[in-house]
Amino acid sequence: MITSRVGQAFALSDSCTVDAVAEHLREMLQANFVEMFVHGNLLPMHARTLGRQWREALAGSTPLPPDCAPLPSTALLPTSVELGGQPTRLSGVAVNAAESNSAIELFMQVGTTLSLQEEAQLLVLAQVASKHAFHVLRTQKQLGYVVQCSVRSVGTSRGLTVLIQSSVQPPAQLEAEIESWMREFRSGPLAELSTSSFAEYQSAVSALLDEQPKTLQQETSQIWGELVEGTYRFQHEAQLARAVRELELTQVRSPLMTSDCHRGPAFATNDLRLPLMTSGCH
Repeated sequence: MITSRVGQAFALSDSCTVDAVAEHLREMLQANFVEMFVHGNLLPMHARTLGRQWREALAGSTPLPPDCAPLPSTALLPTSVELGGQPTRLSGVAVNAAESNSAIELFMQVGTTLSLQEEAQLLVLAQVASKHAFHVLRTQKQLGYVVQCSVRSVGTSRGLTVLIQSSVQPPAQLEAEIESWMREFRSGPLAELSTSSFAEYQSAVSALLDEQPKTLQQETSQIWGELVEGTYRFQHEAQLARAVRELELTQVRSPLMTSDCHRGPAFATNDLRLPLMTSGCH
C-alpha cells in the first residue's frame, strides 16, 4: 500500500506525480515472483495462513515463471595460460578527496561451480595464506591497520581476496606489495608447509564448518541461502567439513597460488582517499 505522504516523497524525488507513482506500483503488482520461507516457532497452519494473505494482497496479478527472475551470473576471466601469459586486467577506481586513507582489494577468481574438494582446497589455502599475509603486509611492512586475506564470493564466482586499507601507500604500490607477498608465499610458507602444520589448519577449518548455528537467524540464513540460489545443499557445511579432513597437503599447494592457474586477478580499488569499495576485475 502506498500512502499520500510516501507518494509525494517519491514524486518530488523523481519529478513525477503521485498518480504516476501509484500507477507504477499497480503495474509492478500485475507481474511478480515471490518466494516465502517460514522457519521457527510458527505452526504449519499459521504459515499457510500467511501464504494465503500474501496471495490475497497480490490478487489479480499473474505470477511470473521462475525463469523470468533468473539468478545473477558471473563471467570468469580467462587465465593467463589461456591468454599466452598475459592476465586480464579490469579495474574500478573511485576518489574521495576528504578521505585520508586508500585501499585495495585484489580478488583472484577460482570458479563459479566448485566441487566440494575444490572449495575445501580454497578454504584451507585461505587459512594458511591469511596468517602469512597479515605477518608480512601488516606486521613487517606496516602497510595499513586493516590487512585481510580470505575466501570471497563476487557474484557467483568464488576466489581468494587480499584487502589492505592504508594511510601510507597508494593503491598502485599496495598492489605491487601484494604481488610481492604472493610470490614469497608460494615459494616459502606454502612450499615448505609441513604435514603437521597442514593438519592443524585442516582441523581449524573443519571445526569451524562443523560448528552448529547459535541462533535461529543463523540457521534460517543458511537454509534461505540454499533456497534462493536454488542449490538445496542443506548438508553442505557438514559435507565440506568432511572434504577438508580428507584433503592431502599436495592438493592445497597446487591449485591457486601458482601464476599460471588462478583466474585474474580480479580486484576492486579505492584510489587514494575513498572509504568504500567499487567493484571491478583486474
